[in-house]
Amino acid sequence: KLDGAPLVEGTGYSLQGASLFVPTIALNHQRTLTITMAATLPQNLLSNAGFESVNPDGSVPGWSPVTLSGGTARLESTPMQSHGGGRSLRIKDPAPTASPYACAWNSARVTSGIDAGGRYKFLVSYRTRMLKGASVGAAIYWYDSSGNLVGTSTSTREAATSYSTHNWKPLSFEAIAPSGAVSAVVSLQTIGESGSGAMGSAWFDDASLTGVSP
Repeated sequence: KLDGAPLVEGTGYSLQGASLFVPTIALNHQRTLTITMAATLPQNLLSNAGFESVNPDGSVPGWSPVTLSGGTARLESTPMQSHGGGRSLRIKDPAPTASPYACAWNSARVTSGIDAGGRYKFLVSYRTRMLKGASVGAAIYWYDSSGNLVGTSTSTREAATSYSTHNWKPLSFEAIAPSGAVSAVVSLQTIGESGSGAMGSAWFDDASLTGVSP
């Protein structure tokens, strides 16, 4: 709370690595910031969620680069940009050949902690540099016990207008696992249209998928 008023994550405050940013605190004013920490934090269901672990061949444990509905891009784990720790996942110069398309990093199948009807919160930090022709978003794909897709939950997207260059921002949304869901895959995406001339880069870091108490 700031001066007794609740702050909302992503607007009233943000967490960047080990730093807390509260944009509404003005300089040269006496303000009261109250922080209450939960006794226990919810478990992050994603493995290698900060992307710090990388195999000798450059692959990232727990994450796979994919192109959906056509398109190509350079997808890499990079130490050149990071929100927390020393690495992030990058999508560079997406080049769609079908419409619509997505170039993405997908998590490994999450099989523990997923319950049909349960509410979940997804959070990731992302930044862009000279990204044009492709919006940034995320999705959760839900699967049943036979491995069939039973639902998709998506975030709002950063619009693909002009050139986007900005520092790290939070992207978050909540979703309810549909009937029959026993596992999930998280997808970090750039989305665009064929002929958009997509170019530029998007980075993702510090992803989390946690259960939300009723």
